[in-house]
Amino acid sequence: MTVTLKRKIFIALGLVMVLAAATTGFFLLRSKPSTPTVTSKGFHPVIAANALFSFNTRKAPDWNGGPANKTSMVIFKKDENCFESAELHSGTIDETQAVSKITKNMDEMVSVTGYAVTTFDPIDAMFNVRTSPAGAPYKLHPYALSGTGEHGYRTEIFGYVPLENHYIKVEAYCSDNTTFSQMVDTLSAFSLKAVE
Repeated sequence: MTVTLKRKIFIALGLVMVLAAATTGFFLLRSKPSTPTVTSKGFHPVIAANALFSFNTRKAPDWNGGPANKTSMVIFKKDENCFESAELHSGTIDETQAVSKITKNMDEMVSVTGYAVTTFDPIDAMFNVRTSPAGAPYKLHPYALSGTGEHGYRTEIFGYVPLENHYIKVEAYCSDNTTFSQMVDTLSAFSLKAVE
């Protein structure tokens, strides 16, 4: 896959995610915001209509910010071999069911492409949320693809950060030898901040 083709794919995926998030954001903005309160987990719920993602380039100097709006952000590795995203959704998510659905989709992809999927144990992580000094705990689900032929990504991670009445979906995709720990370190440079 050529660098130009990879760049076009990254940009197209980023734009699709921003458009999807913008549509979600439109509907979320129409809802009446409520006053944040402390939850049993010790952090304030984030009101989607007032949410904003940021990315600390000092924590991940090999990465560039990409498309962003009030409900999502995409970043790209400078060598264009990886991208990561965070997307805010309203409501709650059944993580077990979501992981099962993604695993089923991977199994279907394997039957079509012939790639082997290796899943790994979940990784504990923290997402930076301004309203919680410790951050919001969540699990990342890593997997790797192997086989012959051309596939855009070899290592992939996804996870869901639970917040009260909202959740953040995070994803990371790399086509080079970037390790899971490097991908997790980069995800820690994302922040979700409530805007006054």
